[in-house]
Parts: sequence; structure tokens; C-alpha cells
Amino acid sequence: MKIFEASFPVTIQRDNIQFHACRFTHGTEPVKSLQTADLGTLSLPESLNNAIPKRQAEFLAGRYCAGKACKNITGAFETFPIGAAREPLWPKGLQGSISHTAGYAIAAVCKNRTIGLDVEELVPLADYETIRKYVCTEAEISLLLEILPPQQALTAIFSAKEAIYKAIYPLVQQFVDFHEMTCVAATASSLTFQPSEKLCQLPARLEVHYHSWDELYFTLCCY
Repeated sequence: MKIFEASFPVTIQRDNIQFHACRFTHGTEPVKSLQTADLGTLSLPESLNNAIPKRQAEFLAGRYCAGKACKNITGAFETFPIGAAREPLWPKGLQGSISHTAGYAIAAVCKNRTIGLDVEELVPLADYETIRKYVCTEAEISLLLEILPPQQALTAIFSAKEAIYKAIYPLVQQFVDFHEMTCVAATASSLTFQPSEKLCQLPARLEVHYHSWDELYFTLCCY
């Protein structure tokens, strides 16, 4: 496994949030650990010992980015145990989010805020309508179609809802269906969502910032 540092699109950076991104490669052999210059050795949990090399590399690359982002805040790298829903358990006083796709991993970490981050490849055009029905209504996607072409619009809203789910899970501790979040407004850089009545513990509106870069879509939800 090899790690290559990567930049993060600065247009969706926010105050008091540390980001770190990397590219990574892997072969066909199991990837049990990752040696780093300043974080020491990152090791797989036992639950991933028999996973395919791609999944192992994704996990380690994500933890690498999270460790670097945490170190930018606290000055030290700490490991992250895995929770019951396979989520990372962050050090006391910190919240973060990790995402990866297509050999790219990214993490965002902050203090005293709730945060969710997602990165996605473009939705395949052949699967557009199937995924659209699963993810959002025609009224929701129409808001984005005024700004973006169909594939980009659906990818943005799909990724945004994933980012929201990551952000709210520590509070709701339950599965949230895509249709429990409704997109009610869209701009060239952000989407606004209204939670369903079932999620009354959440703010009345959730804003998600989005940005495309290198054929990927990044979305960030924080409140």
C-alpha cells in the first residue's frame, strides 16, 4: 500500500475544521498495516483481517487522514476504536468524519461541532433514474437541475444526504432513509435540507456545502 498526499478543494473549507486528504494504491496482497513517518504504525482491526485488500486499504487510508487532521488540532495522533455501527469513536472533545472512493480518502475533524463528510464518484448515467427514485423526489432534483447537469445534480444530492447521515448519526443513533431529508433550496455551492417530523431533535434546516473536483463530488454538513 502506498499513500500520496493530496490537496482538498478550499472552497468548502470552514473555520475550525481541519481536513486532510490522500490518494492511495494497493496490490492484491492483504494490507495489514500502514507505516507512517509521523503517526507510527496504523493497524487493521481484527474485523477486517479477512477483508479484500481494497477494503483494507480504504480503512487504513481513512484512518491516516483522520490521524493527520487530529494532529493539526491537538498536536498528537490518537487511534480511533470502532463503534457498534462500525463508526470511528473520536477522542474526547473532537468530532470528525471520514470518506473514501476511487483511491481517494479524506477526513475532517473539529472541536465542539457536529460534522459529516462524503465523497462520491459521478452516478453512472445508465443508473440515473433507478438511483434518483431511491435518493430523492423529482421536486428535489429539479432544484439542482437548474444549476447542474443531471449526473452532477444527482451525485451532489446523493452525497449530501450521505454527509447529513454521518453528521446526525451520533445524535439519532438510527438508520435514516434518504426520503427523511428533503432538499428545499439549492445554490451553486450549497444545498438546504428539511428533516422529517420523525427527526424532531434536529435543527429545522441543515445546510450542506458541495464542490466538484477531479471528477469527484465532496459534500460537508456541519452544525
